[in-house]
Amino acid sequence: MGIGILSIASPRSVWYLSYGWHYKDAEPSDLALFANRAGGALAVVLAVIIFFM
Repeated sequence: MGIGILSIASPRSVWYLSYGWHYKDAEPSDLALFANRAGGALAVVLAVIIFFM
């Protein structure tokens, strides 16, 4: 759940920690930032569902 919240709050940081450090002077695309946010939201929803099962 924590990683999902971080991904929603700061998708650029999550992108950098995942992929950005591999490349020199790279910037994430808008699609990559959206995908990080959507994945974070999905992770939070799944964590809440699993928590209450």
